Amino acid sequence: MTSLAPTRSSLPDDDSEEDYGGRRRGRSGSHRERGRVWWRPNLRPRDDEQGDLTLRERLVPSFALEPWWISWGFPLLITLVGGFMRFWRLGLPKWVIFDETYYAKDAWTTIHFGHEAGWLNDPTVGMANDDKAIIANPHIWRTLIANHQGNAVHPPVGKWMIGAGEWLFGFTPFGWRFIPAVCGTLAILMTARIARRMFRSTLIGCAAGLLLASDGLEFVMSRTALLDIFVMFWTLAAFGCFLIDRDKMRSKLVDWRESYPSTPLPDDVKAPPLGIRWWRIAAVVCLGLDLGTKWSGLWIIPCFMVMSLLWDHAALRAVGIRRHWVGFLRRETWQTALLSLLVLATYTATWTGWFLTKDGNYRQWAAQHNAIHYPVLSALRSWWQYHWDTYHFHVNLDSPHAYMSNPWSWLIMGRPTDYYYCNQGATGCPPLAANQHQQVLALGTPPLWWFATIALIWCCWRWIARRDWRAGSILCGMLAAWAFWLNYQHRTIFTFYAVAFVPFMCFAAAYLLGVIVGRADALQYRRVWGAVVAGAITVYILVMFIYFYPILSAQTITYNQWLDRMWWPSWI
Repeated sequence: MTSLAPTRSSLPDDDSEEDYGGRRRGRSGSHRERGRVWWRPNLRPRDDEQGDLTLRERLVPSFALEPWWISWGFPLLITLVGGFMRFWRLGLPKWVIFDETYYAKDAWTTIHFGHEAGWLNDPTVGMANDDKAIIANPHIWRTLIANHQGNAVHPPVGKWMIGAGEWLFGFTPFGWRFIPAVCGTLAILMTARIARRMFRSTLIGCAAGLLLASDGLEFVMSRTALLDIFVMFWTLAAFGCFLIDRDKMRSKLVDWRESYPSTPLPDDVKAPPLGIRWWRIAAVVCLGLDLGTKWSGLWIIPCFMVMSLLWDHAALRAVGIRRHWVGFLRRETWQTALLSLLVLATYTATWTGWFLTKDGNYRQWAAQHNAIHYPVLSALRSWWQYHWDTYHFHVNLDSPHAYMSNPWSWLIMGRPTDYYYCNQGATGCPPLAANQHQQVLALGTPPLWWFATIALIWCCWRWIARRDWRAGSILCGMLAAWAFWLNYQHRTIFTFYAVAFVPFMCFAAAYLLGVIVGRADALQYRRVWGAVVAGAITVYILVMFIYFYPILSAQTITYNQWLDRMWWPSWI
């Protein structure tokens, strides 16, 4: 039977496998080693003939020997199914949903003018008059522009991405939802492949991708022109790039170590040069684009960079470099500084459209306030003032909203956000009978979120007690995207912000499912019962996603069918 769990060679456990810090856990006949985990003076070096693990297998475990149509085919199949569901009837409801009233229009003016513009109507509830006019005839959009001083409160990357779909398919609901659906679909493939690399198991990777494909919140955000789906996308892309960089760095380090005899390294041996680490650079660019989408990506930058540095230090210790801290600090200090500058440069480059024009919001602030009159410095001073005022807007945003929620309630789906609701006679709604209702509720699939919450608690134990680097990485991604909002509990915030860490919840849930199934060398009856339990949990999550699908995609259902899906009063 094929296991969902990682193989023996890749799962650090209490049988003396490598831990997060590169140390060995002792049992009879072994001891804890610090910095010399390959050569052990009281035991023979490990080698494949003895059935033990080489340094390469401990630092860069190999993937299972399987054809490409398994390692790529099954993740692609899950992605195609998930993508079909996200693109099916993407233009419906033919309505400006929730904050699409800001981002769809800002995206349209961004691709035409290089910056956001002001519109005639600012909505208070439901669709504004200009929204209704755009739905009726998008070609009259120029008559709805009030001025070129659109007061956007988020960086432009997400609006450029939404605008790309509008440029391809027009200023229509399908156009402004196209790129979010593309990113939401690609995230399924990325999640599956990242989990496969992390756990060295295609089945665990497929399980993670399948869980993401069946999450209601990720599904809704993939079909809505809001920015948070892009925060999730760039966060996941950065994590994946860092993970690939980890493997490639360790592989080069092992190549270098194998050029020396299998004895302790001399004290004066320094870590070798590893060349340009293109995947780490790609990860940093993704972090810059993440920040350029929404400032909630700010905490992700230091969290991921520290995570990558800890991976490097553990690898230096593992290959036996005695003065590993000296080499680590010498190498990483200047590299970290350069990478931080690259993040800033990437973020600044995302504002190119604003810098190249003269009538964007705050673009002439310095000249109007007699601050600086030199062209470049004047633009930078205006840009800084724009950021300063935007920051104060965000931290002081406390106006009440019917669907605002506390971030502590997100993991249990305490207060999902209602994007769209229609019944008979409602303004702008399609013709409905007296007992018919439509809704788009940004609700994560409840059993997935509840099981993933348990899995995250298990990951905490796994990381603290067993130093499991994968559990630590999952928690790092989770907390980087979630803990940011814990600082602003007084602010008006919504549950759909949580989509940024949904992939990490899926990683944790898939990991725990694999552990429930058991290792490949476990007893057969243990693995059979584990597979039954893990399969039952997965099937239940899929069934619940199908059950909630009507209120995730504005399907027409009866009032009683709608009410049956309101499990908690706070969901109404």
